[in-house]
Amino acid sequence: MISTLRASVENASALLQAFDFDKVRCNDRSALTALVLLGLEPGEPWDTATNPRLGVTEVMGVIAEKWGKEYAPNSRETFRKQTLHQFVDAGFAEHNSDAPEGRAVNSSKNNYRIAPAALSVVRLFGTRGFQDALDAWIAEAPTQQAAYKATREMQMLPVTLPDGSLFSLSPGGQNPLIRNRDCQVPGVTGLLMLVS
Repeated sequence: MISTLRASVENASALLQAFDFDKVRCNDRSALTALVLLGLEPGEPWDTATNPRLGVTEVMGVIAEKWGKEYAPNSRETFRKQTLHQFVDAGFAEHNSDAPEGRAVNSSKNNYRIAPAALSVVRLFGTRGFQDALDAWIAEAPTQQAAYKATREMQMLPVTLPDGSLFSLSPGGQNPLIRNRDCQVPGVTGLLMLVS
């Protein structure tokens, strides 16, 4: 007989498959991450899901405490790069929704949560209304993704190098090199980076 915990993980994997995530995003790590970001414990019904904001370390801690699976501390990047980024890119989750101006990449305040529109669909998982809600969400997903991307891109700082190359940097002061947006350097427009 399958345990309640294992059944919850397998159901979460099936949920992620329904949201059209690839095989890697439907593995146990991703299923557990989704369950934690949904505020669910083993055996809890989908209609009780919430969307707390949690950092990667917090997600891993809840997985260990509530789900009995320990991951090495150095696997944070695996969670971030192989699960959370894809959740965000698909519009299933939000990154730093409490700080639209952005945060430094290495900020301890970085957090993720299930997007409210996705949460509404998740709460219907296992019911007759799920497929219609999912179909509507999938139809809207490109619009949601575009809006999320536009919000993030508005925060980017454009830089033009003397050779004409263009690129953008995210704000947030993630390192002491970013000092002053208003300095002028001949041939460089945009952000000036000073080495201290």
